[in-house]
Amino acid sequence: TGAAVAVPVSCPLACERLAAEAGGSVRRTPHALPALMAAASQEGVGFAGDAHGALIWPAFMPAPDALITFCKALELVATTGRPLADIVDSLPEWSPRGSARGP
Repeated sequence: TGAAVAVPVSCPLACERLAAEAGGSVRRTPHALPALMAAASQEGVGFAGDAHGALIWPAFMPAPDALITFCKALELVATTGRPLADIVDSLPEWSPRGSARGP
């Protein structure tokens, strides 16, 4: 889609690969949540998130919100016609220590 994804510098390098496969790019931020929120407020950022579960949908608001994340998960299931478990199983495995490997 061409949108950028903002993630902290501590997130796996697989973020760049996944964003590129979707036609997007990655913007790295400092570790602090306020830095991630500031990046989410920038033009062209379509999503921001960290490995601790802060998920930000800037079109809704540039701050973490669990309810919109739940709605986005429902939207993904509805638009793909796939069970959520299948979608999750297709994601690359990762660990909070920063290593990542593809499926």
